[in-house]
Amino acid sequence: MSELNFNIFNVIILLGIIHGLIFGAILLLNKKLKSKTNVFLALTVFSLALSNLQYFLKDVGVDIYLNYIPFIPFEFLMLPFFYFF
Repeated sequence: MSELNFNIFNVIILLGIIHGLIFGAILLLNKKLKSKTNVFLALTVFSLALSNLQYFLKDVGVDIYLNYIPFIPFEFLMLPFFYFF
């Protein structure tokens, strides 16, 4: 693996990914927030976070991940989840 391309923009994207995963998990696991709307909001946030995770790993240069796991277009999931939200 060559040098990692790690800059301030990638740090911001990584923080957004972590924040999205935590926020989505809280929405799905908290019993006070159980509603159909919150489920679709959590799914929208998860698909956005996973899409950004794929971009982050590609941009940083983690080629090992990209060789074993195929590219999954999470962008196509965002639109229906956001529509149902």
